[in-house]
Amino acid sequence: MSLRQILLILLVALAVVINILDWCFDLTAPTALQPVSSCDCPCKDSVSLPERPTMVTTQKVYTPIAELRKTIDMDAVEGLDYLDEESLNRYHNCVPRASHNDQQALNCLSNNNCGEARCYKRLRFLNQTEPRTALVSFPGSGNTWLRYLIEQATGVFTGSVYCDKDLKVIHPGEHVTTGNVVVIKTHQAEATLIPISEKLLGHVHFNQAIFLLRNPYDALISEANRRWGGYGHTGVASETDFIGNPNWEWYLQYKSTLWSYQIKTWLDQSKVPVHVVQYENLVANTRKELKKVLKFLNYTIPNKTLDCVMEASDGYFKRTKHLNFDPYSQEDTATVSRIMRQATPVLDKYGISYTKPTYH
Repeated sequence: MSLRQILLILLVALAVVINILDWCFDLTAPTALQPVSSCDCPCKDSVSLPERPTMVTTQKVYTPIAELRKTIDMDAVEGLDYLDEESLNRYHNCVPRASHNDQQALNCLSNNNCGEARCYKRLRFLNQTEPRTALVSFPGSGNTWLRYLIEQATGVFTGSVYCDKDLKVIHPGEHVTTGNVVVIKTHQAEATLIPISEKLLGHVHFNQAIFLLRNPYDALISEANRRWGGYGHTGVASETDFIGNPNWEWYLQYKSTLWSYQIKTWLDQSKVPVHVVQYENLVANTRKELKKVLKFLNYTIPNKTLDCVMEASDGYFKRTKHLNFDPYSQEDTATVSRIMRQATPVLDKYGISYTKPTYH
C-alpha cells in the first residue's frame, strides 16, 4: 500500500470522526461550546457532552397514537391522519419558536397560520410512507430556501432529520422523516442514513436525493453567520469573529473537510438516484432550476402555480445584511483550496468547479 493510499484512508477516517463530533458539538459562539438540552450522537452514552440548542432527539417513550389524536387538533393540518405513531410524536414534540428578529415568522406563529401556503389553500402531508427523498446540503447552502420553493410549488410539507424550532414555525413538517413529506432535509455527510427513533443511527435508507451544492467559500461564511451572528438564520457575524480568531481557522479546516467528504459520499458513493442543484444557478434562474427539481420529484406543476411561486420566491429567512470585508486571509484561502481539491475528481464528472469569489 502506497503512502498516498494510507493518507487517503486516514483522511476519510478523520472526516467520519469529525462528522460524528459535529452531531455532539455546535459552535454557537466563537469562543466556547455552549450547553443546551439534547444531543443525538453515537458518543452520548460514554461522555458528558454539551448539547445543541436546535437539535431535539425523538423521545424514547412515545405517546400512544390514540392519545395523541385526542391532544392534537387533527383538522388543523391537512394529512395529519396519515402520520404513523412515530411521525406524529416527532411532529408533536418539535415545538415551534420564533426568533425576535424574524418578523414574518413571528406573524405566522401569532396568527396561527404556520406553513402558510401562498399558492395553495393549504399545505398537506402525503398519504404514503415511501419514497424518502433527501434534500441534502452542506450547512449554509440554501437548504431552507429550496424547501420553501418546493413546498410552495407542490403544496406538500417538507421534513427534516432535525428539529429546528425556528424553522418549525414556517415548516410544520420539520422533524418528520417519512414519505409523508416531499423531501427530508439533512446535512449529514453519510449518504442514506436517517437518525430515527431510539436508535443512534437507524439504517433507514433514502430512496433518492436532491443534492444542493454551493461554492464552499460562500457556504462557510453563511454557516458562520448562522452560528456566530446572534440572530439564527438571518444573523451576520462581526469582523472579530473572523479576523484573527483561532476558532475561525479551526472551523475552516474542520468544515471544509466535511464539505469535501459530503460530496464524495453522496455524489460518488451513493447507490440511489441523485439530482444535483447548484445554488448559484438556482439564484440566477430560479424558475428553470426549480422545474428540474420538480421533474426529478415526478411533479408536473402548472405554469400558473409556478408564476405564483416566483412572485414570492425569496422565502422567509433571507439575510438583508452581508459582510463588507474579506474574511479569508491568504492562509485561509490556501487551506480551503487545498481541501476543496479533494472533491475535484467527483465535481469534474458534473462539470462543476469553484474558485474564491471577490469579497468587499
